[in-house]
Amino acid sequence: MIYWLIQKTVTRPLPANAKVEMRGSRKVAICPSRGGKKKTYPVFEKEGMLRIRTKSEIYYARYRDEGGVLRDVNTGQRDKSKAKVFAHNYFLRLERISLGIGTEEEFESRDKLATPITTAVEEFLASSEAIGNSDRYVDDQLRLLKCLFTEADMKILSDIDANRIVEWMNKASKKHLSAKTVNSYLKQAKQFTKFCVQSGYLTRDPLQHLAYRKSPDDQQEKRRAFTKEEFQKLIDITSRRPIAEHGRETLSKRVETKSRRRNTWTKATLTQQNFEECFVRGKQKLASNPKLLSELQRDGLERKLTYTIFTYSGMRLNELRSIRLSDIVEKEQQLLIVLRSQNAKNRKSFTFTLPSFVCDEIREWIKMRKLETTPSNGKTPDSNLLTVPKQLVRILDRDLIAAGIAKKDERGRTVNVHAFRHTYCTWLQASNISQRIVQELMRHSSPELTANTYTHSDQLDLGGSVEKLPNHGAPSRNKSSDPNSGELP
Repeated sequence: MIYWLIQKTVTRPLPANAKVEMRGSRKVAICPSRGGKKKTYPVFEKEGMLRIRTKSEIYYARYRDEGGVLRDVNTGQRDKSKAKVFAHNYFLRLERISLGIGTEEEFESRDKLATPITTAVEEFLASSEAIGNSDRYVDDQLRLLKCLFTEADMKILSDIDANRIVEWMNKASKKHLSAKTVNSYLKQAKQFTKFCVQSGYLTRDPLQHLAYRKSPDDQQEKRRAFTKEEFQKLIDITSRRPIAEHGRETLSKRVETKSRRRNTWTKATLTQQNFEECFVRGKQKLASNPKLLSELQRDGLERKLTYTIFTYSGMRLNELRSIRLSDIVEKEQQLLIVLRSQNAKNRKSFTFTLPSFVCDEIREWIKMRKLETTPSNGKTPDSNLLTVPKQLVRILDRDLIAAGIAKKDERGRTVNVHAFRHTYCTWLQASNISQRIVQELMRHSSPELTANTYTHSDQLDLGGSVEKLPNHGAPSRNKSSDPNSGELP
């Protein structure tokens, strides 16, 4: 098919930096261009406004159809060479469709496969944000997808292939990435390709049947629950450790070369053996600074209350971090904590009911917070209930060392921030509370998750339960069958 490229004549308002002059009987506008050269355009008046005639920046492909009528196709290109490529492909497609080699839908799907992955990812992230996912989750999606597609050298949608993803997963495993980490990349890739199918970019999902990695030696970290004795020791140490930190001994380090930096000394680690000594020494050092001593005591109380609420509510880390003072509700002399739907993992609001002794601790803390609320320090009545630090995991590890609690037991199970949630579930089960109520309090989707994952049988009274069984195997004795009764049967 014969075609030629044109730039249509268009009219535009007179530019603000244009200078209008008369050249003979014509009125022209002189406008400076980007390159420093001046361009001249004819000027005319329309509806009382001056306008100029110029050529469109975008090229059009003009051709005659079967009826001899001139048609224009917008190439969408400002560069003439790119416009030629577009026009060549466009008319080649029309010729193939007329010969029955393909259909319009097939060619459109091929065009969509040439879409840059970055363009489709932007739409995917926009849809993820629209359904209510947090900014942090959306940022993680972008990070994982960008890393995966960059390392796998995928630039357009047609490059996405299951074999190439598997090859990347094998290389990632050789780099000692855990199966859980590799699966997090694969999960986002599968969600992305599913979105592309729903949006019409792809006709089929290339990663639909790609399985997640399974490895018996690389499973999710197993957690355990705190015992009552461990929790009591942890709470006692936690409330006093900020002061004990100031009482640690200074130890000299062996340094082979002289240096101006202060790297010749270090502080002794707080352990169960030296904690009481460090606490007394720290209190003596801080006696001359009552303001700092008061701040450290407050920090200890805040961390103690953080662990207590974790243990007696089953909250997750980010859920407690989102609780504000306005979310605490007093009802019939009992405090309730309202978790908003946007902050919950399952996106459902929930009201936590706490034991009375925990409510008393929260009341005392709120009284302290109200005294601290001043316009100068930026604290308002709607501030967060607790300041939960980002490095709470590391803080808890130091608390465990100071309390003499092993991070990992003989069965390979660990205690971390999420172990408080395991403790809450196990203690509920040990209190002989109904399984259905425990599942509701834990906000679990299935009773199997409550019973098998979050309940630890080593803290249940199994021996006491066995002793409650009736003795149906003992022989029944009566006067007629007893040989010592002196009577014949």
